[in-house]
Formats: sequence, structure tokens, C-alpha cells
Amino acid sequence: MGNGAAAARSVKQLMEALCRRLREVLEVLQVVVQTRLGNPQVLEVQVEVLIKAYRLLGAAAKAHLPLKGSAAAAAAAGVAPPPPPPLGRAFHDLVALVHKDLTPPVYAAVGDDLSAPAAPVGGEEGVGAARLSRAKLKRDAKAYSQLVHAIEEWEKHLLSLEKAFKAQGVNLMRGAKRSTNRDFQIVVPAAGAGAGAGAAAGGEDRTERQRR
Repeated sequence: MGNGAAAARSVKQLMEALCRRLREVLEVLQVVVQTRLGNPQVLEVQVEVLIKAYRLLGAAAKAHLPLKGSAAAAAAAGVAPPPPPPLGRAFHDLVALVHKDLTPPVYAAVGDDLSAPAAPVGGEEGVGAARLSRAKLKRDAKAYSQLVHAIEEWEKHLLSLEKAFKAQGVNLMRGAKRSTNRDFQIVVPAAGAGAGAGAAAGGEDRTERQRR
């Protein structure tokens, strides 16, 4: 019994430390996102880092969920199922930071990048530039789709946590603008359309990802 309590305390301390460290990293990352650096190579790296960050957030949220099969195993043994790891203050603060200061500017940055107009170029050079611009937009749309999926998975784990901690009245989606997130969509302009139409709502060839 004593060993179990000590192990639980160790896990709680580890999760609290992880959440505090993640918060420090995300505070820097949200500043970087809001700087809107226009260099394509920098933007690509930003998206890759954001995808990894949201996947890490999802893993942290998932780590707080009860182990699969624990309830069934406890019922078979005739004992009460073990409680899930407690949601500490550091985790709540981390969730609030993501909802308020990270996810909204991420969606804004994606929309701004996809809708940024391309510099007009005439002649054959202009045709080549348009093709390159469209290829870049498709490549970016694929990366942004992965980013949107990572954000959705993070929020999905939060909703699962809310269900697991329902008896405690935990609300982890407070401050999340999910209606805005669900309406977010990535579009690619049809051939011959301007590159600046990347985030418009009509006359485009939509990518496979769309927020629901």
C-alpha cells in the first residue's frame, strides 16, 4: 500500500514537472507563431515544430487517462478500479495557455499564409511562377492538414479526459473556440486562379482535410 502511494506521488510529480516544462516551451512557440516570419523555409519548420508540439500535448493528455482494460480487470477481481492520474494545476494551466494563446494564432497564421497574394509576373516566367506557387500551396496544404489533425487529436483527448473526470466536474474545453476551429478549412485554388485565393470559400478545389 505504501509503495503504491509513493508510486502515485512520483507519477504526479513527474506529470506536473512535464506540464510546467511544456508550458515554458509553448510560451516561446506562441510568440514565434505570432511573428509571422515570411521566409518559406522558416514557415515550413514552424509547421513541423507545431505538429510535434500538438502531438506531444496529445500524449500528455492521453497519459492522464485511465489504462484501457483497468476497469474490466478491477471488476473481474472484485475491487474498485484505480483512479486516473490526478489533473494537477500545471496541466490545467497548460490547457488554458494552448486554448487562449497558441491555437487561435496558429489558425490565423495558417489562414494568412494560404491567402497571401503572389507577386504578379508576366510572360512565360509568370506561368512557371504560377505553377511553382500552386505546387507550394498544395505542399503547404498537406502540412497544414497534418497540423489541423494534430490539434483535433489534442482536443479529442481533452474531451475524453472530461468524460473520465465527469464526476469531478472538470471542464477542459473552457476558452476553446471549437466552433471557429470546426469551420476552418484548407482550400487550393483551381488551375489559373490566383495564389491569393488559397483560403477563399468559392471556386476552389478543396483539399481532403476540412474541419468538422
